[in-house]
Amino acid sequence: MPQIRPYSLLSFETTMFSFILISVEDCAPDGKCITLENTSIDKDVDVSNWILKRRVEGSSELAYTIPFGLTIKHGNELKIFARSAQNAHHRPPAQVVNDKLDSWGMGTECETKLFNEQGEEKASHSQKIVFGSESTRNLP
Repeated sequence: MPQIRPYSLLSFETTMFSFILISVEDCAPDGKCITLENTSIDKDVDVSNWILKRRVEGSSELAYTIPFGLTIKHGNELKIFARSAQNAHHRPPAQVVNDKLDSWGMGTECETKLFNEQGEEKASHSQKIVFGSESTRNLP
């Protein structure tokens, strides 16, 4: 006779889109850090005064303006930490701290977008955590 065991499933659905060489590579599910990546093999990108916006489950939009003079070198990343992150250190050009936010927010649906100085969207990252369960599983 087969055994019946309940179990849960958890998965992350991530959609990323980039209009240029910069992508929103990762958004930590705990809200501590957002990572931008320059995917170019030979071009540096000046992201001075670009704006990173994040909305979590329909809540108020969070925004951060990248400091003037910050360039992401080709093949490198920029980590933007919330001030409460344990490993948050202001070390441009690889790391900066958003000292206005304790967290970038946590939730099951998150949308993060990057805009240049002219307000043009240059990259986006959508994240959805899916919870599910199967009530039965047949095992020999």
